[in-house]
Amino acid sequence: MNQDPSAKYSLTPGGADLLDRVGPLWLQLRQHHADVSPRWSSQLFTVSFAERRAGLIAKAGKGLLVVLASAGDQDVGYCVSTVAADAQGEIDSLFVQSTHRKLGIGHALILNALEWFGKQSVSAISVEVMAGNEAAWPFYARYGFYPRTVRLRQMNSMGDRHT
Repeated sequence: MNQDPSAKYSLTPGGADLLDRVGPLWLQLRQHHADVSPRWSSQLFTVSFAERRAGLIAKAGKGLLVVLASAGDQDVGYCVSTVAADAQGEIDSLFVQSTHRKLGIGHALILNALEWFGKQSVSAISVEVMAGNEAAWPFYARYGFYPRTVRLRQMNSMGDRHT
């Protein structure tokens, strides 16, 4: 169903119970990453959403927040954030469908995550941005996120599964 991008949206916060609704949008994010980073595209599709879901739940020793953005009855974006057992917060995944970008949805999603982190007594908050997706850096910079280090990964590493 095509949704009018100017339509109002609503946010639904929750926990692991909302992760299944994230799945189809996460696959769209994987495709976006494959498009902007073709070098890694073959590895991006080796992990199923079920594996990603399990990994997020396992990682979230001190908390998991899922916020879904919907326009009408269609989910158009999401943000998944975790707090690990060591009190490190991470925005693990954030995505808004291209037809609904520039409407404030990403802003609302990240503000929800940052507010939640503030209540969780995290020691630091991070977000990883896929190589090739540097166009996302200015968005994250508006919220105080800047590159600190760049991790290089050998392409043919044993056990290298991108989640």
